[in-house]
Amino acid sequence: LKDWALVAEYDANDYSRDPGATQSGAAGIKKGPGVGVEYTWGWLTGQLAYTREKPAAMVYMAVPLSAKDFIPKLNEPQPDTRITPRPSMEQWLQSDEHRKRMIRALAEQDFRSIRIATIHNRVEVSLTSSRISRVSRAVGRAARTILLLSPLGTREIKITYTVRELPIVTYSFFELDRLQRYFNGMLPRWELEPYVAIHYAAPGAQEAGDMTDMLAAFDEPQPGLKVLYQDEGNFISLKKEDLVQNRVNIRPSLGVYLNDPSGAFKYEVGVQASVDRRLAPRTFFTGAVNYNIYETISDVTQPSNSQLPHVRSDIAEYKRASDFKLTQFLVNQLYFPAERVYARASAGIYEEMFGGAGGQVLYLPSGARWGADLAVDWVKQRDFDGWGFRDYDTVTTIASFNYCLPMGITATARGGRFLARDEGVRFELKRRFASGYEVGMWYTRTNGNDITSPGSPGNPYYDKGIFLAMPLNTLLSKDTQAVAFMSLAPWTRDVGQLVVSPLDLYRLMEKPLVLDVHEHDGLVQLGDRDDDYHRPTGGDARAR
Repeated sequence: LKDWALVAEYDANDYSRDPGATQSGAAGIKKGPGVGVEYTWGWLTGQLAYTREKPAAMVYMAVPLSAKDFIPKLNEPQPDTRITPRPSMEQWLQSDEHRKRMIRALAEQDFRSIRIATIHNRVEVSLTSSRISRVSRAVGRAARTILLLSPLGTREIKITYTVRELPIVTYSFFELDRLQRYFNGMLPRWELEPYVAIHYAAPGAQEAGDMTDMLAAFDEPQPGLKVLYQDEGNFISLKKEDLVQNRVNIRPSLGVYLNDPSGAFKYEVGVQASVDRRLAPRTFFTGAVNYNIYETISDVTQPSNSQLPHVRSDIAEYKRASDFKLTQFLVNQLYFPAERVYARASAGIYEEMFGGAGGQVLYLPSGARWGADLAVDWVKQRDFDGWGFRDYDTVTTIASFNYCLPMGITATARGGRFLARDEGVRFELKRRFASGYEVGMWYTRTNGNDITSPGSPGNPYYDKGIFLAMPLNTLLSKDTQAVAFMSLAPWTRDVGQLVVSPLDLYRLMEKPLVLDVHEHDGLVQLGDRDDDYHRPTGGDARAR
């Protein structure tokens, strides 16, 4: 029968010899036969089985990592194709209503932080997308709308894409008749490419216009909290977002912890409420609270016996002390001092266990094959209840070097002083697939002498693990920038630990500036269609 299968096996594993078999209960599992029936639907498979005298049910998925999309984008909004009378250049300059109409049209397509300026016969627009995951696709959608609503006689459209009001890349479109023919499907991408210039954004690029027109374009207050289903991977959430990306979000939360001696599986289920607010240009406040409805992490009875400062291993005490926690309360100030140089200053509550102040500087070279940053943070440990601080404080200094290798592989080395005042290096290696999924591992060597189990005086423990980053646009019926992160490591330790970054600049820039802009000719999905082609140069970066 199609999609159905009968399965049988004989399990000959000697589970009593597995590490931790007594604690996990695996030592009692006997060898024996098993039979079952499976049904496969796409990349999902369900199985009902009877094995070793017990019934079992299982669901698993085989993820096609090399496929760009797993689910058709049935709910993706269509590009703007409305035909409206275009004003003359004189009418455009005399009345603000034409710019407001363009702003409203862009905002309806989830564009934010919109600035418009007109210089001679060139329309310059600075914006960002709150939803579309690929920079070139977002720029293409914006260019289509700007082309339809720009004044007659416009000779050039210049779009600067920003992230958190930091300019990333500038697209300049010449020969607008060709651009319109491309959007209409009458011109192949390779014939449009010579008439598009892609440059790294320079300081001042976003200052061509201000946000006055954008705020004035909407006379009525923006809608309040909306109930959303299946938004950014949440089966239900309450969300509000305005034109400058002030955001309120209330959603379910889930945390899972594995491999504790008192139980292999620990979890927490709760509700998280977060607020992001723009205080001034490139100045943002972030706050978050979490309420645990039910959790089993506090059931951990074995106290940490680590001889290092307990920077992570007391996690059960944090969960046991209070179900309601302030998890973030901080201000980030961002800077753009030079082309491909970005900086951040932060102060406040970083995470559940630490608060403090610090900063980061990131440099990306032309071509973005590598990137280097330095993060320095003074942090103080929060108390278990979450409303005060403990006596422990330290300064962490981490220098990071990221290098992009062939086949989507990125190697990272982070060296410096970690949370437990130990010094050393953390190595990371990850591969990014065509789907956007990232699979990787990390391994840390420091002078922190962690001899607690499974470490020993002759063989200290070193922090290590594997991680997975899943872009949710592959799993949803419309595009989104949301990404889910998971990692698997031995139960929380103290050696080689990093403080949670208030806003990691390399992670912020990696997708839009390191990956998207340098894929093929930088015009991937510009016209909302897959028209990639093989380039003789191997798809080198065009931004310069």
